Amino acid sequence: MPVSVREQLIAAIQARLEPLAPGAVWRGEAASSQSPAIMLWDVRETAEHRASSVSVSLTLGVESIAAMVTQGTANELLAELIQTMSAADPHFGGLADSCRYVGCEIEYPDSGSGLVGVRASFDIKYTFKSGDPYVQP
Repeated sequence: MPVSVREQLIAAIQARLEPLAPGAVWRGEAASSQSPAIMLWDVRETAEHRASSVSVSLTLGVESIAAMVTQGTANELLAELIQTMSAADPHFGGLADSCRYVGCEIEYPDSGSGLVGVRASFDIKYTFKSGDPYVQP
């Protein structure tokens, strides 16, 4: 069975994030008891139809959870996510047209938990052939 361009892209992102939380990069599920852990949330997508292709803007939430070591832990987690997602290859091997950081939310630890969560949002643009989400134009 063929794999859609969207699924290939999300799998490439998941693989890129793997070194930040070995064995603990999850898609669409919470793993807050494990630290470090990263969750991917493909929350929204919009499309613009062109003559022979569809240009898609995917909003992807990337949440990193780790032990709160210092007051700067959340800032370091955020910087690590931004760098990992966009510094090396923002095109993910040709699957994406662009990857852009658009903001974040930080969840500081509840009393006694010791875990901080940073959810960064990225706008990822990719394209597929009109009528065929399995093929790039």
